[in-house]
Amino acid sequence: LMARAHGPQIKVVALVRNPTDRLWSAFFKHRQFPKQYGDSEAGFVAYFEEQSEAYHRCVERYSVRKCVMRFESLGQGWQELFYHCDQILKSIYSVFVEEWIDALGRQALHVERSEDYFNDLGGRRGVLARVGAFVGLTIDDVLLESMAMPRTKPGPRSPGFKPSWQMAPEVRARVNKFFAPRNADLGRLLGDDTYADW
Repeated sequence: LMARAHGPQIKVVALVRNPTDRLWSAFFKHRQFPKQYGDSEAGFVAYFEEQSEAYHRCVERYSVRKCVMRFESLGQGWQELFYHCDQILKSIYSVFVEEWIDALGRQALHVERSEDYFNDLGGRRGVLARVGAFVGLTIDDVLLESMAMPRTKPGPRSPGFKPSWQMAPEVRARVNKFFAPRNADLGRLLGDDTYADW
């Protein structure tokens, strides 16, 4: 639909975050998860184990694509099972990227890592310069510097955000292992093997 509406000149830019970090943040941001599983690392682990096991059972019966894109249509049981799995599914970027490539062509899609954009000013400049080049914009150094300067919104963080918390290494390793095959798929689709290092 987008290709027909906008023609072959359409450009799509996506900013993706390390899926393990994204899932961790989403668990504590969306308060229904801590409420059900516990507002702690143990709660996160309980959530991840339940939902990742459900995902694997779905894939064994159907396929990665069907379970990620159409889990709600696979039956009432799967819909109820995956009620909380949407955050895991949203982090399986390769399925969505493949859909975009199939629909629009590889040349229409540009993907950057959010870590490259948010971690430091130099990385932000690089991301903005590459995106500008991709969409055909000429960005001079003054404009690039202005665009790259960090801007923060005033106000409190979400109530579930605990900046002192960090995932234990063994928990991170388990979640990384779950996402590793799909991260490798993403790298193959984009011609960038570094995604497999996430």
